[in-house]
Amino acid sequence: MAGTGSFERGGQPRSVPDPDERAYDEAMRQQRAYNARQEARKVGGLFPDVGHPGELEALIPIWGPGREALADAHDGDFIGAVGNGVLAVTDVVPTKAVVGGLAKGAVKVSGPHVWRTKPWEAEQGVRQWMGQKGFLQPGEHGHHWLIPRNGWGKAVPDWLKNQPWNIYGRDAVTHGRLHGRYTVEGVKLPRFSPAERLLHGVPPSAQAAAGGAVGRAGSAGGRQVEECRAPKR
Repeated sequence: MAGTGSFERGGQPRSVPDPDERAYDEAMRQQRAYNARQEARKVGGLFPDVGHPGELEALIPIWGPGREALADAHDGDFIGAVGNGVLAVTDVVPTKAVVGGLAKGAVKVSGPHVWRTKPWEAEQGVRQWMGQKGFLQPGEHGHHWLIPRNGWGKAVPDWLKNQPWNIYGRDAVTHGRLHGRYTVEGVKLPRFSPAERLLHGVPPSAQAAAGGAVGRAGSAGGRQVEECRAPKR
């Protein structure tokens, strides 16, 4: 039975078809896909599970794309989350204000984009830069009114959330009560109510834009409901 041993093949394995190769490759592909989904869920778990909005709800400016962005992020669809997040921001911040802010240099292009840098560091953080540019006064607190610095905002890059459009200058007491209880000269002041947080924590221009947008959405939604109720001819 010469020519059948490993010596005759020069120590190389026998070249025969592997009947399990295709099944093995498919199993590995499914495992890699499963691992990717698990990793996405780990990051997505940083975001609340708010669920995707309904068809009419999705038409409401700010709320519709904002909820869709959170739901996408929770599902691990970060491309969709960014896209819907941009839509929500443009609903809140009027385009004219954004363009005007760009013209006035209201965007920190070069880094670092961390909120504060140490006094001995050469480059300025965003807080120092905004003070130098006049966006915040000395001693004034910068409130991240739309995208928070902490909580779910930790997953948002600094270059996006630490920009003037997202920073609202507030005094120390107001800023403290936006986030929790605040003590002034031994007196514990309670945290603002949701309505007060909206009043004191959102810039007037954004409040006006949001109010107008919600009003337009309500009109549009009402028209859609009426159209659905209208009898077919």
